[in-house]
Amino acid sequence: MSNACIETIEDGKEKAGVYSYQMKRYELAIQHEFYFEAIVISYAMIEDRLLAFLHYAGVIDRRICTQNNQVKQKIRVCEQAKKQINILLKNKESYTMNLDSISSKIRIINALMKLPEENNDPYLNLVRAQIDKTIDREKFKTLFKELKTWLKPRDQIIHALMNKRTNDVLERQPNIAKDGYNIGRTLDGFVAKFKTGNKEGIRIAEKEK
Repeated sequence: MSNACIETIEDGKEKAGVYSYQMKRYELAIQHEFYFEAIVISYAMIEDRLLAFLHYAGVIDRRICTQNNQVKQKIRVCEQAKKQINILLKNKESYTMNLDSISSKIRIINALMKLPEENNDPYLNLVRAQIDKTIDREKFKTLFKELKTWLKPRDQIIHALMNKRTNDVLERQPNIAKDGYNIGRTLDGFVAKFKTGNKEGIRIAEKEK
């Protein structure tokens, strides 16, 4: 049986190399009609870009650490954001965010996009200000609608393939793969803008402690 743990990248340079490699794999998959692989790569890019947005928003911290001589990426929820996000989402204070779920990431980002102009919390005010400076909310809203629409057939293929008609799967999978890729690249553009002047992410609340 193969090892359950797959080695984690160690730095941004290696991350760039992984992206370059996987984008080439995506192009080859499309060229040779290996659409399942293309869909997996597209989905992985979207998941990673959502996490990146949450990192720059100060919701999570994607630290690289070493445990038992193994490099691991430990994703933790920042204390500055935990209470405020639970309030925004009307969760119980003891609620633990499930960052493994793409729907949870989408819910959190949607809540941040809808922040009122004035908040009692200085952290949320900083997030709102950064969004105001860098993000076109209407375009972002449109992208998230496209993402939610795309996730439905993607989930059906990944989780219920054996219950779907083969001809319909074969007909639709090329567009599912390509649409997912386009959504991922557009999301990456939003993340790049949101990162402007904010390379370390919003961390001021923790620094003030």
